[in-house]
Amino acid sequence: MLRKPVLAKCDNRRLTAKINPLAGEPQEWLTTPVLKQRQLRVLSFDFFVNWPRRSIADEIWIKRLVREEISPWPVLDPQVLKDWIEQVDSPETAQALQAFCREQSFTSHYFLFKDATRWETDPQVVVDVEIGVSTQSPLLTKPSELRQRIRKLRGGSVPIGPGGLVYSTSSLECFLSKTADFWPGDADAVLVDEKNQARAILEFKKHNLDTPIEKQTLLNYRDRDKLKYQSLGLLRDRLQAAATLPILMVYYPTQSHIKNVKIERLAGPYDALQVVVAHLCELPRRSAPDSFHRFSEAVLKLAAMPPA
Repeated sequence: MLRKPVLAKCDNRRLTAKINPLAGEPQEWLTTPVLKQRQLRVLSFDFFVNWPRRSIADEIWIKRLVREEISPWPVLDPQVLKDWIEQVDSPETAQALQAFCREQSFTSHYFLFKDATRWETDPQVVVDVEIGVSTQSPLLTKPSELRQRIRKLRGGSVPIGPGGLVYSTSSLECFLSKTADFWPGDADAVLVDEKNQARAILEFKKHNLDTPIEKQTLLNYRDRDKLKYQSLGLLRDRLQAAATLPILMVYYPTQSHIKNVKIERLAGPYDALQVVVAHLCELPRRSAPDSFHRFSEAVLKLAAMPPA
């Protein structure tokens, strides 16, 4: 009924972004017994920075796409939508997200919509489901209302730049990127422990070029994408007041002849993050589940969390 978003071109949603067919994507590599043994879960969500206040808004978003064949749409039955969400994300993940949000004083919202929508000429409604609130009925939200909400959470309008995005995980994000009210940025992966405390933030950076992975580093990107990296720093500060929560950059190749992944641990003020240590490890392979295990161990080690 629902599916997870996939990165694709804004002008042709059938053209998905390149991936390494042997390795897949980093989200796959973290589904290992190594994390379960440490009672760690992996959560992913979108979050807002209120830029005038330099703070993280107390609301996180998760987008899921409604399959095109679903009819009628929209659906507002809370139990049906709950079942759909748990089918796409598993009951365990939905429950883990609820528990994390309670502990961290976030409200969490699933936004459900069809990706084939032509938002400029034929805008459709978006269904907003606040999870963990049994008395809250799902809401229908128009794109214009969504933009107003984004502006409020962000503390004003912040243009993304001329022309908007080339690639995005949904047509709605593509549409909003051409306005001053673009969709919130994402936390690719947050490692969360059994007490619902964040233990590390992971940012995945795809390396499409035919150049050594060793040359990939934060300084290649930090100054030209300031808002992105400042957002990660502010999220770290929101999740841990001492600002010692590790941020790990994971550079991974799409070229099949590159056999390594590079991981950097970042530290420093939110607006001046720096690399404090870097590590090369083998590129995980779908045909070798043990390589997923070794990648997870490398992540834990770099986050100063030795495997059990």
